[in-house]
Amino acid sequence: MTRASHPPTAHRRLPTTRRAFTLIEMLIVISIIVLSMSLAVPAIRILTGSRSEEAAQNKLSSMIGFARSEAVGLQRVEGVMFFLDTYTDRIQCCLVTQTPSQPTDVTDLMLDLVPDRDPVTLPVGLRLWTLKDHVIPADQWRYRGYDTFGNASSNVAIPGGVILFDANGRLTARRYGLRYANVVTAGPPSALGLYVYGGTNGATAGNGTNLNDARLDLRAAIGLVLFDREAFLNQQGSAGNFTEGSSVGADAPLVNAWIDANTTPIFINRYDGTLMRAE
Repeated sequence: MTRASHPPTAHRRLPTTRRAFTLIEMLIVISIIVLSMSLAVPAIRILTGSRSEEAAQNKLSSMIGFARSEAVGLQRVEGVMFFLDTYTDRIQCCLVTQTPSQPTDVTDLMLDLVPDRDPVTLPVGLRLWTLKDHVIPADQWRYRGYDTFGNASSNVAIPGGVILFDANGRLTARRYGLRYANVVTAGPPSALGLYVYGGTNGATAGNGTNLNDARLDLRAAIGLVLFDREAFLNQQGSAGNFTEGSSVGADAPLVNAWIDANTTPIFINRYDGTLMRAE
């Protein structure tokens, strides 16, 4: 007698238990993630910052080359002047040129904006200071920032340094003044006056700056430096954080030292206007 066959009994699968993360393990993982992010952010900033500087240098090379070609073609002094736009907090690069002399000019070379030329804007967060050809003993500044000439509250664009070429296309470090108006007082503002003062009365204040003040002895530059705005302004000087311009004489050594340590100068070739980054 054979045993009756029965269908196999289905085996019920018992639920398996999974081991959960402990609080300590979760804290370790979170710590690793935070640490990785803290290490990655500076590297990303360095990469993006270098790309910004490279883009700015390309713009500057094109702008400066164009100014030189116009100086040769039109047989006049022409160049690029840098402004701090107070609305956008960005650096503007504008073409400037010599103007016909007037009896009240403070120097034989007075600059005004080239008409019908749009400014070139540098990337956000970058600052550009020009490199002086000489250091005046009274102030010891090697670089020129963005001092306010006159009424600071009415400046729309604060003037900085300038790169100039003569009629032969050679870099020149000549002394210059700024033509804010077409006559001494109460005259119609120049294009530069309108750009700096935005149509306020400051534009009719007159021509030039007080060149008897050593700090404002305006001479065309031989090069420039690019750097991060935030890193610069967060440095401490004798009057608190560093300022945008050469306005605190006691800070000159500190600013010079910071720029020397944190930037690489870009010189302008005297003969062809090309940009040369120092080693």
